[in-house]
Order: sequence, then structure tokens, then C-alpha cells
Amino acid sequence: MGRLCMFDPDNFLVLAQKIMESDYEEVEAVMRTAVSRAYYSSFLACKQFAISQGEISLRQYDREDYPRPGEVHSKVREALKEVGFHDIASFLLDLCSRRVVADYKVLDTVNKSDAKEAVELSLKIKEQIQ
Repeated sequence: MGRLCMFDPDNFLVLAQKIMESDYEEVEAVMRTAVSRAYYSSFLACKQFAISQGEISLRQYDREDYPRPGEVHSKVREALKEVGFHDIASFLLDLCSRRVVADYKVLDTVNKSDAKEAVELSLKIKEQIQ
């Protein structure tokens, strides 16, 4: 019988840091990916943190049949506020906004400075929830 293992969201942050230093020719695609991975590292860690602080209603978003899976992003921020972590919720919103640009706004430029700021913000969130 195989072991049940939960994915460690920190691995997304490690990946973001590594790919930022890569030498791929597709520099902007790499920087966009780094921003996105930095966000998801923080988002998943914040979700687990909020659950550990008593916001167990967030578990419903893990169900395969949940009808509105996209709303979990705002619900995690709301849950963080409910347990008194307003600053972290604000940082996560900032990081989410950067991820939206990186993932969807193809007319906007995402450069190494943007990726570095996203990674630094993710590290700041990580520091505050550990």
C-alpha cells in the first residue's frame, strides 16, 4: 500500500526561485511562471494556515464536486481576516493581482523585477504564517 503524502506548497516557491535564475530564452514566460508559482505557494500555504486556525469551512473547496472552485481565492483571504491576519490577507491579494497579470494580461510586460517582487512577497507571507 502506498503512502499518502500532502504536497508541500513551499516547493512552488523553490521552483519560482530556481526558474528565475534559469537561462531559458523565453525570459518573459519564465518570469510569468515564477510570479504564478510564488502566488500558488502562498495561496496554498495560507489556505492550510487558515484551516489550522479554525477556518475549517475552507475544506469544502477540496471537494471535486464543489460548484464554484474559483471563489476559494477570495474565501482564503476572507478567512485570514476572520482569524485576525489582515496584513497577510492584504499581501495575498497583492500577490494574486500580480498573478492575474502574469497569467492573463498578455499585453502587459512581466520582467525579472516583477518576478523578484512576487517571490519576496511570498517569502514575507511564509515568514508570517510559520
